[in-house]
Amino acid sequence: MHKFLHLADVHLDSGILCRSEALRTKLNLELQAGFKRSIDFAIKEKVVAVFIAGDLFDADNLSIGTELFIHEQFQRLNEAHIPVIYTAGQSDPADEVGAVSDRPWPKNVIFINDASPKVIELQDVDGKPIARVVGAGYTTRKIEENLVLRFPQAKEQIPYIGLLHTRVHSAFGVTQEQSGTNACEVKHLKAPGYIYWALGGVHQHQRLAGIPNAWYPGNFSGRSADEAGFKGALLLSLKEDEEVSVEFKPFSSVQWFDLSLANLEDIDDVESLFRAAEHAFEDQRGEDGDINVQLTRLTLSGMCPIVDELKSETRRALIEEKLAYHLNVDDVEIRIEHLTALVDVNVYRNEPHLLSEVLKVIDDVSENTSLLDELTPQVLVRKVSDDRKTEYLKSLVTGFDREAIVRLTREDSHAH
Repeated sequence: MHKFLHLADVHLDSGILCRSEALRTKLNLELQAGFKRSIDFAIKEKVVAVFIAGDLFDADNLSIGTELFIHEQFQRLNEAHIPVIYTAGQSDPADEVGAVSDRPWPKNVIFINDASPKVIELQDVDGKPIARVVGAGYTTRKIEENLVLRFPQAKEQIPYIGLLHTRVHSAFGVTQEQSGTNACEVKHLKAPGYIYWALGGVHQHQRLAGIPNAWYPGNFSGRSADEAGFKGALLLSLKEDEEVSVEFKPFSSVQWFDLSLANLEDIDDVESLFRAAEHAFEDQRGEDGDINVQLTRLTLSGMCPIVDELKSETRRALIEEKLAYHLNVDDVEIRIEHLTALVDVNVYRNEPHLLSEVLKVIDDVSENTSLLDELTPQVLVRKVSDDRKTEYLKSLVTGFDREAIVRLTREDSHAH
């Protein structure tokens, strides 16, 4: 049996969405530590090769220290006689890598920086072929071509493995905006007859539906709460009968949590909010594993008795700090969406006053898609795909009825 380690979207020196500079520094150090652990693992498991399907680092931000770190880790693999097959991605395209560094790679590194697929034959110690790896890379950040269509057909009695940074239309987490002209479809991956596709470019770990073995390991470490969960790489095992098994390996020591609380009518003080957040956190956390840094985003929506406290930036910052201590995590960010005081909308409907008329207008706008589209400034929807536009517009007016009641019935409403 032969083993390979499949990584993608490591994004060393990438921007991290965190409010604390000290914490951002810590997260970048943890990212490097996780990458080093993956190299330790590759050496320990004596893998045949390490595959990196693009976006190892962000060329825009690459520091000399990070560049030296990458070379040190590749040199460790070189000393263990493990080749690295690394294709240029969107964040580390060939033209930018050459511009920021002219340092030669260790001799074990095959950096594929051309859109024309390159075939690399991997052999055992006796010179017997193990597999042929076919890879293509980004020459520049903007590729307008589906590179999969260039890949050659598998031939002879030897397994073929494809290595590419690309977005597949049907992949989970790929939006219409992300599916550019260079995106591909599952049928394109199936056509060459490869036993495995080592893919990069989608940050959610997944196996593609409709094809036996086309995998995204996901990004190597989360950079915001939008990339929650355990992160790492994939261990590919190839048996003599060409049967393939794939196992996820969590190398990242950073974990983000994305929590949401919507039923807040009973949250009448900060302590009850903490209890509700703790229950949501425990449900999502699972096993800690080797996690050194935990960060949490808590989104609150609906009606809440302590809405004024939560809408005050000063008070909310204090609540975030105390909640981080309560949950024993490194940072908590509280977001409020359509959060209002406790109100019964129906009490104010069909009454002979201005508020009733306002509620009717809000109802009409919410239910009439054409009217909603007509009233919406185009700047709000220019980056939203047509198939998501209606859903997005309706989300913008969610809670308007409750907010209108709060604003028009408060004692100081005359000042607004």
